[in-house]
Amino acid sequence: MFPYASKASLKWKTRRPLLLAELSYLKPDIMCLQEVYTKNWDDTYDHWFKREGYGAQMFQSVYKSHGVSVSWNKERFEVVDQL
Repeated sequence: MFPYASKASLKWKTRRPLLLAELSYLKPDIMCLQEVYTKNWDDTYDHWFKREGYGAQMFQSVYKSHGVSVSWNKERFEVVDQL
């Protein structure tokens, strides 16, 4: 599927620290991630977002094992309404 990527670079254990390092470096005010697997949300993202000062919500279809997440810098934004 990704002919120019090594098998190791496609594994979550390789990608996770790189992704989190990039997010830490960029420090975005708002993040939207797609294809977030529930296991990765529970094991990684939820804890990381809280530790880094973000509010975050994951939205998942009952028909899939992944969903989307929306997170925001809590110093700049607050939730005023939600679905």
